[in-house]
Amino acid sequence: MRKEASISSIIRSIGLSQIPPLQFTLIGRACGLGYDRLYELPDGQRMNEGSFCKQSTEQGQKAWRDLLAKSSRIVERVSDYENRFGEKGERVVALFPADNYQQESARILWYNGGKCYLYTKAPSLDLALEFESSQGYEY
Repeated sequence: MRKEASISSIIRSIGLSQIPPLQFTLIGRACGLGYDRLYELPDGQRMNEGSFCKQSTEQGQKAWRDLLAKSSRIVERVSDYENRFGEKGERVVALFPADNYQQESARILWYNGGKCYLYTKAPSLDLALEFESSQGYEY
């Protein structure tokens, strides 16, 4: 089986890592069972990052399966991926269709089989990857 190059290695190989990072400005926060942070870019586009949690591991696993089933395309799937907190789990890069509530989006997801998954959600795959590589997270 041929191993496909990761998105990160493709970005490095074509020199996109040399482009100055975008400025992501935190404009909102929410919390509950998880958290959400809303960011705005200089051009007015918005994106989110956060975590989505359920009351139990079983509910978390179902939410993860249901989320992936809604995607229009899985771009990349990596098991045993270390997230920004140093935890190991599955990383999924996926595209999602527009619906009644939101526009088409790209998401970078991470899940370790527990109650919560992490997400970065942006209007385009390029923006989601730029946010992830820029370490633009506000704490």
